[in-house]
Amino acid sequence: RFETIPFFTARVSQGALAALAASGDVTSIELDTLEKPLLAQSVPLVNAPAAWVDGDTGAGWSVAILDTGVEKSHGFLAGKVAAEACYSNAGGLGAGTSTCPGGVPASTAVNSGLPCSSSIAGCYHGTHVAGIAAGANGPGGINGVAPGANLLAMQVFTVFSGPSFCGPAPSPDPCVRSYISDQALALDRVLVVAGA
Repeated sequence: RFETIPFFTARVSQGALAALAASGDVTSIELDTLEKPLLAQSVPLVNAPAAWVDGDTGAGWSVAILDTGVEKSHGFLAGKVAAEACYSNAGGLGAGTSTCPGGVPASTAVNSGLPCSSSIAGCYHGTHVAGIAAGANGPGGINGVAPGANLLAMQVFTVFSGPSFCGPAPSPDPCVRSYISDQALALDRVLVVAGA
């Protein structure tokens, strides 16, 4: 069960799934699938410089980054991580290897929102996204979309190997994928941190 949203995750038999689907207490059922890390936007696409001219820099706000973790010691992001967490391996019920500290399925401890690994392709994607969202005072004076904002670093990826998860060669192997339930747990944590 989630702390603030009316969701739960479960591994069930076909019969139990049918019973849940027939229950009047259940409004929807979603398969806990895996997703690849993606990046769709950047500072120029959202016309952030025009917002900065109007004084809208993100100051007083935090941006939640649900991704492969954030390297909070990076100069572009130094001092910006206000809270962090890790949710991996579908709460310990999925395939793959947890990327949370100590291999646990969930953590809100200090450094739990760091990148999943320095040796696995894609693990610095979250740091890249965090820089686009809220990086400040980078080389040449570059900034992210909201350079005044803080960050909530939520590491939601799991490490996998083999072509059934990573795809055929030349796809990177091992690879990282994210369970939707881990993303929902991270969003639930964001609401807790926000006091919702």
